[in-house]
Formats: sequence, C-alpha cells, structure tokens
Amino acid sequence: MDLTLNRLTISGENFLGENGRTVPSLFLGKTLLSQLSSSQTTIDATLPSGLDAGTYLLIVSNGPHIDDFDTFDVTIGAVGQQGPPGIPGRVGPRGGPGIANLTSVTTIGTVNINTNSFTDVAASCPSGLQVIGGGYTLSTEPSRVIVPIANYPSSSTSWLVRVMNNGGNLETPLTLTVYAICAVVQ
Repeated sequence: MDLTLNRLTISGENFLGENGRTVPSLFLGKTLLSQLSSSQTTIDATLPSGLDAGTYLLIVSNGPHIDDFDTFDVTIGAVGQQGPPGIPGRVGPRGGPGIANLTSVTTIGTVNINTNSFTDVAASCPSGLQVIGGGYTLSTEPSRVIVPIANYPSSSTSWLVRVMNNGGNLETPLTLTVYAICAVVQ
C-alpha cells in the first residue's frame, strides 16, 4: 500500500479466473476501485482520495459464484498504539508424568506357505513396559494372496499381527516383521 500515491497492491492467485481472461472487480467496502493493472497473481488499484484511517472490507471478485470471490480486512492509515498487557492468568494444575523409557521391539516371523493358513507374530515389551502402539511390514505388499487379518495390542505388553495366505501355495516364504512401541506409562 502506498498512501502517498493512493495505491493499493494485492497479491494472490487466480485473480483472472480459470480461463485467465476474466477482469476482476475490487471493492473497498461498497466502493468499486479503479484498477491500474491486474494479472493472475497481482492487482494494482487506486484508493479513493480523502479516505479516513481505519479497517475496511476488501472484496475481490471474478465471477458470480461463491467460489469466484474472497474477502479480507485491510487497515489503511495510522494504527493505534498497542494497549497495556493484560493480567496474567492462573497457573494450571500440574500435568501427569506422561511416558518414559520409550523403546521399540521387533519380532520377525515367517508366513505360512500353505493355502488358507494363518500366521500370527507378536512383539512383546520388556518387563516393566507397556505397549502404546505397533504395526508390521511384510516382505511383499499385502495382496489377494497375503491378507492382513489383525493388527492390535493383544495385551498390555504385546502387539499381535495375523495374516492369512488365501491365494495358494507360496514358492518362497515371506517375512512378517512386527513391532511394538513400548514405554513406562504412569
């Protein structure tokens, strides 16, 4: 904004519409502004002379539909001094201790190569830790042949993954890697 030249420049995108040929309209409150230039990313316009300092609604429109316009608040002229700081709020209650000793445990298993068979692999947390998450990876992406059936905490200290071979005998065994995220939870 250049108040000595009564000029307003705004930057954005898609000011000329999807086809790149729509001339946008620019309003300051209810006043249509005269445009000096416009492009897809910039509009330069002339501000009315004698404009009082204040905050005004700026409307940019390039069509009749709700998606064809946007509005902004623009402050023109002097801005008042910052007010004094407010009164500090009360200190909130102390939070719980959260988690500690975060660790990850991995167990590797071999997927059963027989048709219509299940394979369960579990990763268990060390003593004193609880499972807070987990997951798995297969040595191949899940497909119609190897289908994940379960992926959940089977107890407070173990993460279980079950896959099913429902597509036929595999020529080579696949690897199922299960991990458990463990921590002290207080």
